[in-house]
Amino acid sequence: MKENQLLIIALLTSITGLVILAVLSHKIEVTDTTIEKITKEEIGNQIKVTGKIIDIEKRPSYVILEIEQPSLLEVIVFDNNSDFSVGNVVKITGRVQKEKEIVADEIQLVIIPE
Repeated sequence: MKENQLLIIALLTSITGLVILAVLSHKIEVTDTTIEKITKEEIGNQIKVTGKIIDIEKRPSYVILEIEQPSLLEVIVFDNNSDFSVGNVVKITGRVQKEKEIVADEIQLVIIPE
């Protein structure tokens, strides 16, 4: 009987913890940062940065975007179907790989009114 009770308590605790994590994960938001603030301590962290595309280098399985803010940042994009051009302003969310390089999880085109 005690083993069954322990099993039920463990399952309920696990399910409760998963529900709490799911709720909290929706409330966590990545804030915008500047390229100058990206340091070695940020490696592995998720960041959001906005900048202008100044160069696009297409490779067979990925694309490298060079973003200017005025500092430079390389963004690796594994979606070759991305339809961006030099001069576009983009908002990028991704993980820092190196001090001035991130792997993009999401890229949004920013429309600047004239």
